[in-house]
Amino acid sequence: MASVVEKELNVHIEYGDLKADFSGNLSEVWQLLNSFLNKVSEVLAKTVPIKVEGMSILDVILSLRNSSWFDIPRDSMTTYQELKKKAVPGVRPEAVMMTLMSLVRKGEMKRFKKGRKYHYIAPWIEAAETS
Repeated sequence: MASVVEKELNVHIEYGDLKADFSGNLSEVWQLLNSFLNKVSEVLAKTVPIKVEGMSILDVILSLRNSSWFDIPRDSMTTYQELKKKAVPGVRPEAVMMTLMSLVRKGEMKRFKKGRKYHYIAPWIEAAETS
């Protein structure tokens, strides 16, 4: 019996004008899907400004993630400074850190240790890109 990694997958996905069909084993489909999501992320980054009025810390962090800001590793203090720059109401470093940790537990973000700090990155970014 073939393992899950060896089984053939067929995936169809659409976002606006972007459409893709993927076939292959789990690793192959994951790489293709990652590339597709990066293209979607590029489209969003060019077309969707982040408006923070009335948004929670969680909502703004998710908007940043969806607009490619977390495509490169960011620590919680850098994230806090970005939210502060965007005038997010009630933002505190502790609240940002707790929100990021909650997103990691839910699988909405990935976390890894780099030096003495934890860094956060969008879940669709390959692990090799975080080092």
